[in-house]
Amino acid sequence: MSNTLQGMVLIRPLISIATGTVAVDRNTDLAGAILPPSSIVSDGRKRVVDPKVFAPMVNIRKSVERAIQKVGSPFVGSHLVPEAKLADLEVILQSKEADFLTALDELIAHLDQHVHEFAKANPEWAHLIRNNALNEAMLRERCTFQVAMFKPAAPEKDPNGRYSAAVNGAIPAVLADVAGEADDVLKIHFEGTAKAGQRAVTAVAKLLTKMEGFSILDPRIAPCVQNFKNTLDALPKTGVLKGGDFFALHGLAKLLTDQEGLLEYGESVFADLRAPTLAISLPAVETPPPGPPVQAEAPVTDASTPPPSSGPMNWSIF
Repeated sequence: MSNTLQGMVLIRPLISIATGTVAVDRNTDLAGAILPPSSIVSDGRKRVVDPKVFAPMVNIRKSVERAIQKVGSPFVGSHLVPEAKLADLEVILQSKEADFLTALDELIAHLDQHVHEFAKANPEWAHLIRNNALNEAMLRERCTFQVAMFKPAAPEKDPNGRYSAAVNGAIPAVLADVAGEADDVLKIHFEGTAKAGQRAVTAVAKLLTKMEGFSILDPRIAPCVQNFKNTLDALPKTGVLKGGDFFALHGLAKLLTDQEGLLEYGESVFADLRAPTLAISLPAVETPPPGPPVQAEAPVTDASTPPPSSGPMNWSIF
């Protein structure tokens, strides 16, 4: 395994959005109230505008997080992203930043209207809302779009090997991230069914592409990805997958949830050894009603019909 993070960058979105609140002033807002001293009880905050007005910027922040997650994996409080993915990611980030600033300008342009509507919806507290209304300067200070990018580097002195320990945790972190996404794919596309559409193939292919970006960190990753892509390439490119095709795709998705199994398989291939058979325990599926008996010298099976459900079964995809 590599002991450096060469070819990788750490990315962390730093996108701040106002909450539509301001601090409560006990001398004016709470005049006459009997309260403990501020060293014991904070004064809290008061909302002066409907939080829904910030939804466009919140949605943009979420889309940025999804774009980074698509090519990177959570690592030491940021996302570890292959440098090869940065050019395409930067195009997305620039577009999202422009959208964010446009949404902010739109909010500021209609700020008086938003304050008026919130005060109208809360007539008993209208004076408090109007007296503490946000202004343009406050919003521009609180709503900012930044994405930090930096390259990890070892310190000159690391007697306890903390940097190396962090580096050695990179691949497990990547595979854990992939495993979590693979679990979601299984639930969405395979749970309770014996057929899958092309969206399931696309979902698995995206996970392989993500894994491939981190192959520079560990020589065991590339053999895994290549063999798995060969499995995908053998599947039909259109239509619904049933029978053997379904089980092959299901087995591959299931395998992506097995972090140790992935590395063991990749190591055996990388060492030019015969890859072991990886058995996948599949959930039982319901058997369609049997058709009329077929008279033939040899048993005839329909590849599109799932085998009878008699409990968990093993399926080898390699």
